Amino acid sequence: MKVSSAYLVVLLLLVPAGCRENPDEPSESVRKLRTCRRLIEDSTAVVLTLKKGMNANELEMLEKERSRGLQACLLKHPDFPGRCIDLTSRESIQKSMELATTLCMSWPDVLVDCLRRQDQESPGCQKALEAFRGKD
Repeated sequence: MKVSSAYLVVLLLLVPAGCRENPDEPSESVRKLRTCRRLIEDSTAVVLTLKKGMNANELEMLEKERSRGLQACLLKHPDFPGRCIDLTSRESIQKSMELATTLCMSWPDVLVDCLRRQDQESPGCQKALEAFRGKD
């Protein structure tokens, strides 16, 4: 039986999707990427809104958090990553958000799931946050 190479390519592309329990559901990494993006975008939007009403001292405190560097700030504030984003220009916001998303993708799945559910109270999520921050 002769099989064309085009047919084999199509078959190979379809096999991974067919192997998942529900091929219409996104993979774990796609869900995690979506979660990370949403966390960062939503919290950055909140900070941008709040920033308009901040006084000089509050703005200085916000900048002090950011001045430690994105990774250090996210380590301290994984539950509110928007406070770590460089808000000086549209370009800096976009660049910071992309880098924050990349960093978020390296975080433990259990932590990202807790952040997605906005769960900081359950013992498992408290433990995940403490371990991430290096307190465990």
